[in-house]
Amino acid sequence: MDPKFPQNSPSITRSVMLSVFFLGLAGQLAWSVENQYYNVFLYNYIAPNPFYVSLIVSASAIASTLTTIFIGALSDKLGKRKIFFIIGFLFWPILTIAFPFASYFSSVELQVAMAVIFDCAMTFFGAMATDAALNAYITDTTTTKNRGKLSSILEIVTLIAILIVYGGSGFIIEKWGYFAFFYIIGIFTAVLGWIGISLVKEPAIKPVNRPYLEILRSTFDRAELKKNKD
Repeated sequence: MDPKFPQNSPSITRSVMLSVFFLGLAGQLAWSVENQYYNVFLYNYIAPNPFYVSLIVSASAIASTLTTIFIGALSDKLGKRKIFFIIGFLFWPILTIAFPFASYFSSVELQVAMAVIFDCAMTFFGAMATDAALNAYITDTTTTKNRGKLSSILEIVTLIAILIVYGGSGFIIEKWGYFAFFYIIGIFTAVLGWIGISLVKEPAIKPVNRPYLEILRSTFDRAELKKNKD
């Protein structure tokens, strides 16, 4: 067993802790903006219609759930985590920056449609990097006895991200506008995410030697759910 990967060790390496901190903070910054300010931008900048807000929230929730299931199974099948961080944090910040450009299209309906598409695309890469890969990476690099340490880091960075986004958003939006706000968050997400990626060592896990569809089916298998109820 490579000592860099502490699956069977009571300790967690510094690089693992720092990688989770930076990846988690980058992700939570982007998620905080997506959860709150995509809706606000859509309502204030494109169309003050609650139906459109409901539409974008529902669509992104579905995208996130499906991505977590399908990409999570693919990650297990390949026995790889880092590649999904790389792909996710390559496109996630770009799509965060691109979101407000949905307002450049000709009609309100087209602007709303593009906002939903941008949000779902951003959510796909975000869920790939965090909901699927990061959660699996934490499981890979811990035991049931010390997993709470990394989980607590995720809780802490969530609060930090909320403080940063909600504390600074009003000032930034009032002074420079929504576009600058999305640019800044996108850049911060990219920088923090790539710092985290640079600290990640691919966990020493074996690819799952089962067909991909069988892995997917096991997600909903009652016996599997009972066996892993915790």
